[in-house]
Amino acid sequence: MIEERQEESSEMAKESAGNFTPIQTRKLRRTTLIPCWSLCPSMDLVALGTGSSAYKFDLVEGSPSRRKSNNNDRSDIDGSGSSVDFAESIAIHRIVSWQRLLSLTIEQLTSSKFNDDDDDFESSDSTIFRENKEWEYAEDGGGPLFQRLVSNEDEMMFDDTTNNANDNIESSLQCAKGATFICWSPDGRCVAIGLVDGGVLIHDVEPEASDDDAAEASGHHALHIIHPPPPQHRSSENLISSIEQGKESDKDEQRSVTSEETVSIRNKTVAFSPRVTRSMASRREDTKLSSVQQQSIDEDNENTFQPSFAVVGMSWNRVSPPHSSWSLEKEEWETKESWAQSSQLIDRGRWFLPADCYNMSISSGKARVDGSFSPLAHLNVLCVATSRDLHWYLQGRYRIGSIPHGFDIGGHNTGIDLVCSPDLTNLLVISKQPQMPKGSRDATLYTTPLLGERRFDMQIYSALYRSIFSRLRDIREGIRSSTDSWRSALRPLDTKFQGLFKLLCNYNVAQPNDSVVDCAAAIRLELLRCILSGKSSVSGDASNALDQFFTRPQMHDQLFQREIKSIEASVASMEAKLHSKILAPIKGLVYETDELYGIARSRNFDASSSILIDPEEALRLYTSARILFLAFQRCLTHVVEARGRLHDLLAWIRGTASQVRARGTAMDSIQRQNARNRRVPDGVIRRVSNFLSSPMVSALKQSDEVVFEHRHLAECVLGVPLSDFFSDCVSTEKVAPLASKMPGVRCTLKSALQTSFQICAVLFDKPRDAFTETLYRLDIHFETPHSTIAAHSRIGAGTCADKSGAFEPKTIQPYDNLFARHWMIIVRSVKDTFIEVIAIPGNSRPEFYLQAWLALPDNYAVRNIQFYGDSGNSSLSPNLDIDAVTNEGRQSLGLIVERKEDLPDGSKELHEELWLFNYDEISFKKCDFKLESDKAVSIAAADFSRDQCIRLQTAIAVTEDDANVLVTKSRHICTHQSFMVQERSKLNLCASRGIAGVLSFGASTSLDIFDLEEDEEEESGSESGDESFED
Repeated sequence: MIEERQEESSEMAKESAGNFTPIQTRKLRRTTLIPCWSLCPSMDLVALGTGSSAYKFDLVEGSPSRRKSNNNDRSDIDGSGSSVDFAESIAIHRIVSWQRLLSLTIEQLTSSKFNDDDDDFESSDSTIFRENKEWEYAEDGGGPLFQRLVSNEDEMMFDDTTNNANDNIESSLQCAKGATFICWSPDGRCVAIGLVDGGVLIHDVEPEASDDDAAEASGHHALHIIHPPPPQHRSSENLISSIEQGKESDKDEQRSVTSEETVSIRNKTVAFSPRVTRSMASRREDTKLSSVQQQSIDEDNENTFQPSFAVVGMSWNRVSPPHSSWSLEKEEWETKESWAQSSQLIDRGRWFLPADCYNMSISSGKARVDGSFSPLAHLNVLCVATSRDLHWYLQGRYRIGSIPHGFDIGGHNTGIDLVCSPDLTNLLVISKQPQMPKGSRDATLYTTPLLGERRFDMQIYSALYRSIFSRLRDIREGIRSSTDSWRSALRPLDTKFQGLFKLLCNYNVAQPNDSVVDCAAAIRLELLRCILSGKSSVSGDASNALDQFFTRPQMHDQLFQREIKSIEASVASMEAKLHSKILAPIKGLVYETDELYGIARSRNFDASSSILIDPEEALRLYTSARILFLAFQRCLTHVVEARGRLHDLLAWIRGTASQVRARGTAMDSIQRQNARNRRVPDGVIRRVSNFLSSPMVSALKQSDEVVFEHRHLAECVLGVPLSDFFSDCVSTEKVAPLASKMPGVRCTLKSALQTSFQICAVLFDKPRDAFTETLYRLDIHFETPHSTIAAHSRIGAGTCADKSGAFEPKTIQPYDNLFARHWMIIVRSVKDTFIEVIAIPGNSRPEFYLQAWLALPDNYAVRNIQFYGDSGNSSLSPNLDIDAVTNEGRQSLGLIVERKEDLPDGSKELHEELWLFNYDEISFKKCDFKLESDKAVSIAAADFSRDQCIRLQTAIAVTEDDANVLVTKSRHICTHQSFMVQERSKLNLCASRGIAGVLSFGASTSLDIFDLEEDEEEESGSESGDESFED
C-alpha cells in the first residue's frame, strides 16, 4: 500500500512539474539569505538583496545583532521576536542572461552621505553633514531650521535646541547599514530600496541614464535619497483635540485620523505631520509658540535627529484613468475638461528658458528633463512603512503625510503589506505577522478623498516641489563650490599679505591684530603711501618692511608671474562656476515660483475646500526668488570689479618689486632694464591708489552686530570682500521683510537662499495639513485567526455595458448596490487547509463585504499567498492622454502549498508546490460588517466546512464526478524532511511580465524563475542548468 502511494506521489510530482516553463535557476550557499527581492513589472529584471544568516537587525536596539542558532532559537520560524533580516548587498540582474546592471555594497546602503569610518572624514565634512541634515529635515517639515522659521522665541531656546540636535547628528553618523525591502516604480525604470535606518534609496537601473562617470564606475546611480522622516512636533492626541475643537458636527468628528485606542497607547509619540496653522507673514511678527507646541518641542529635543526604525513595507502605485464602464459625475467631467485645457499652459519653461536650466546629459550634451519632474506626469504615490510609522510620498519625493500604524513588527518573514487603490484614495495596511487568537487588530483601511478630488493639483504641486527644492539644492552646492574656488584662488595672495603684515608688526609699523579687516587696513595704508611717495616718508621702518617684502625669494619674477596667471585663471574659473552652477538654477527658480503663484491664485475654491497652497506665501516665495536673483547680479558685479582690481594690483606689485631690486645697480644693468620694461601705466597706478584709498565695496552694511570672520585678507586688501555674498552672517529674520520691499535690497546670496528655502518649506507644509485633516481610518478585525495573509486591489466594473478589463464579483444570490470603482481583495489561510477570500468595496465607509471559502485537499497546507495581478498600468511609456483608458490584465492567485507524505520508516516527507488559479469565477456571499465603533469593524467568524467550500484540485486529481471544484495549475518546487527546521519558501509574482520567482531553502538556497503563461514540454527539459549566482 505504501509503495503504491509512493508511486502515485512521484507520478503527481512528475505531472505537476510540466505546468510552467523554467527560465532561470540559481543556486546559492545555504548560509546566504535573500531577505528582500522583487521582479520588475516592465522589464526582464530581478532585484536581489543578499545577506548573511548570521546577523539580523534588532528593531528595539536599532543595530545589527548576532543571530542565534536554529537549534536553540525558533523565534524566526514561528514569527516571534523583534528583529528583521537585512540585506548586505543589492544586485539587479537580467533574468535570462543574468547580466548585472546594478550592484550596491553595504557601505552604500545608507541614507547618510558620510560614513564615520571614512579616512577623509574631516571637520569640514562634519559641518557640511550637519548643514545638510538641517536642510533635509526643514524640507521635510521638521528640525531646528524649521523651528527657527515658525518661531521668534528667545535665541537661547533655539541655541539649546541646535546644540542638542548637533549632538544627535554626531551620534547618527554611526548609523546601521543594510536593506530590508525592495520596490519597483510603476514604470519599472527605478527601484526603491528600503533601509534599516528608515530611509529609502531610489536608483535608476538604466546604465546610460547616469551622468556621473564616477558613480557609473562604482555602480551607484542614486537618483534620490529619502532620508528618515523628521520627528513630528505634534502628538496624535493634540491633533485630534484641535480637529474636534475646530469642527463641531458629528460628520466632521468622524473624519479624525486615529482611533481612541491608538491615542491611548501612543499618546506620548509625536506622529503626525507638523502643522503650520498660520501663514509665515504672521509668524514674522512677535509671535510665540503655543504652550502645546512648545511643550512638544521641549519633550522632543533629545530625539530631534534620531532616525526612525527599519523599513518593513513599501508600495509604489500610479493613478489609473477611469474605466470605460464608469459613469462619471458632472464635477468629474468638469475637472477633466478643465485639466485638458489648463495642461496646455503648464510646464512651458523649457520652450524659452536656456537648456542649462534643466538636467544636462554629459554624453550627448543635450538637455534631458526627468519626466517625473513634469506636472503632466501621472500622479504616483510611494507608500513606506517603517516599524513604527506610515508615510506617503507623492512622485517618490514629496512627503505628504505621516501617521503611526500601530502594528507590532518582529520575527522572521514578517512585515507590512501596503495595497493602494487604483485611484490612490484608499490604502489597505495589513500586518504579515501571524495572527494570534486574541489579536486586537489585523488590518487598517485609510481613506482620503484629497488625492482623488485634487489629483491634478497634487500633480502640479508635487512636481514643483521636486523641481523647486532641487534648484535650491543646486544653488546651495553652487555657492559652496564657488566659495571653495574663491578661497583657493586667493590663498597664494593671503600667504604673501600675511607675511607682509608680520613684517610690519616686526618693524613696529602695525600692531598685532586678529581682525582680518584691521590687518587689511594697515596693509592698504602702507601700500597707498608707497604709491604716493615712492618710499614711505612717514616712517623709515615701513619702507624697510616693504623693501624686505618685495625682495623676498617668493617674489622672484618668474615664480610670481606663474602665480599671477594661476590666480587670474582660478578667479575666471570661479566666475564661470557662478554662471553655470548658480545662474541657471536661479532663472528656473524665478520662473517656477512665478508659475506656482499664478496657479495658487487661480485655485478659487469655496470655503469648504481645503486650500493647498496659500497665494500670499506663494507671492512671498516668488519675491524672495527675485531678491535672490538680484543678489546674484550684484555678486557678479563685485566679481567683475574684483577681477579688475586684482589684475591691476598684481601688475603694480610685480613692477614695484622689479624697481626695488633695481635700486643701487648700474644704469645699464639688467635689473634696471627689467624695471623699465615692467613699469605699469599711469592709469593702473591711479586705479590702484583709488581703490586703496576708498572704503571697501561690501554686500553688507558695517555694523557692530556683524562678525566678519569669513573674510580673507587678500580680498580685504582689494576692497571687495566677495566672501560676504557666500556667508550667512545676515539673519534671515532681517532679510525676510525685504520680500515686500524690492528697492534697496541688500543681502547676501546665502541669506537670500536660506530665506527662499524657509518660505518654501512653510509653503509646501500646508498640503500636509490638508491631507491629515481629510484622512479617515477604519480598523478591521478578524474573529477567526489566520497564519498567512495577502491583499490586492482591483478596478471595479461600472454600470455601463462594456465591463471587460474590470472586476465584477459574482454572488450566490443577486444583490443590489454592488457596484464599486475599486475593490480590496484579502485572502487568508485559516487552519492551514482553508482559504478565505474577502472583497471590500472601495467606498469611504464600507458597510458590507463579500466572502468566499476555498478548501485544499487532505494533507495539504498553505505556506505562502501572493496575487498574480496585472493592473494594466505598468508601462515604460504611460499614455498621458486625459482620455486614456486602462484595463486590467491577468488576474489569478498564487499559492505555495505543502503536501505531507508518509515514508516507510515512519517519518514524513514534505513536498512544496506552486499553485496558480483564477478566482474571478468564485461566487461570493454578501455580509455586513460587525460595527465595533465608528472607526472599527470586524469580520465575523465563519463555520469552515468542506461542504460549503469550493475545493481546489490540481488537473491530474480532478475526476468527472467532482462538483464545485476549482482546477489549479501546479508545479513541484522542492522536497525536504519534516524533522528539519526549514524556512518556508518565498513567492514573488509579476503578472505584467507573466513570470514567477520562488525561493526555496534546503541543502542550498535555490532561486527559480518560471514563465507562468507557457507550459513546459516533456522533451524540452530545463535549459538553465544549475548555475551559481554568487561571483
